[in-house]
Amino acid sequence: MEERKKEVIETAKKLFLEKGLNNVTMNDLMIEAGLSKATMYRYYDSIHPIAFEVEYEMIQEIFADLRLVDVSNRSGGDALKEILLILVDRFVVHIKAYRYISMFDFLYTDQYPNDNLSQEYNKVIQSIIKANISGEKVKEQFDEALTYVSVIFAYLQKLAHRKEILDKGEIDVIERLDIVKKMIHQLLK
Repeated sequence: MEERKKEVIETAKKLFLEKGLNNVTMNDLMIEAGLSKATMYRYYDSIHPIAFEVEYEMIQEIFADLRLVDVSNRSGGDALKEILLILVDRFVVHIKAYRYISMFDFLYTDQYPNDNLSQEYNKVIQSIIKANISGEKVKEQFDEALTYVSVIFAYLQKLAHRKEILDKGEIDVIERLDIVKKMIHQLLK
């Protein structure tokens, strides 16, 4: 059963990134995954829980890099700078995840489909952030850290969402990322 759910999520990731989050239906997923309607609805009752599950995975993918950083011997500002620089340095690796998160945030701007998904989503996001912005020195500046991470994360989402422009080479991604790095260094001297 878990293997089938995983297959649905992987299929959903592929279709969401190809077609756009709001252009994929349950029927599209069933066809692409080769599942019957009864089997699909045994796992998911609508597209929304699937979109949320993909969102969790995408965020975890991005933040997994931060677990490799040892910030325990650094000041709060230095630790925060390291975290932000890793987010920027690893942008190209995770560009699809940022693109998906951008689509997700746009689609669910005003409200989530139900309160349970909203509460679960917020709990998961907070736990991912707290687990990855760790270390006592960073925790002392958690509100500041969360604000910086949110601003940088939002910019990276916006940059990733410009797929057509990026694919045409109209924006030099490396140049843009270097500007963000300079900004981080200026903010956190």
